[in-house]
Amino acid sequence: MYNVMDEETAIVLWSRLETLYMTKSLPNKLNLKKQLYELRMNKGIAVLEHLNFFKNIISDLLAVDVKIDEEDKALILLSSLSQSYDHIVTTMFYGKKTLILEVMSTLLSNENRKKQNQKEQTGWGLVNTGRKGRGEGKKSPGSSKACYFCHRKGHWKNDCKQ
Repeated sequence: MYNVMDEETAIVLWSRLETLYMTKSLPNKLNLKKQLYELRMNKGIAVLEHLNFFKNIISDLLAVDVKIDEEDKALILLSSLSQSYDHIVTTMFYGKKTLILEVMSTLLSNENRKKQNQKEQTGWGLVNTGRKGRGEGKKSPGSSKACYFCHRKGHWKNDCKQ
């Protein structure tokens, strides 16, 4: 902040910041590449947060004219994941022609699936339609028990058209 507090226009301020922090010098390029290659997913961090950090480094590299091949991006991203994603890494290595967008999409889908499973296990994700505790057990469509609303057999009350 002290380096740019005297600047009066946004364009001059931006130019000064770019000169200070986004120089296209070799040390800056090497530092950004080092950040990318050493990137590791910390335990407990969300996949989306990790992907955002990854994309931020890629963006910084592009700003200093360092382009990274899509295949290399995918490999670096897969290599940065924690061991809990080994099954996805294996699938992406051997099951498909890997592209970075496909890797990111797969990771986000897996994260959403895990969250949904956790919600279901804790009882937050789905409405429990079972009648346990009343001696009736679980009721399924087509069962011999009747709808509590219309008293017809073959559907549940929440599926009743009446």
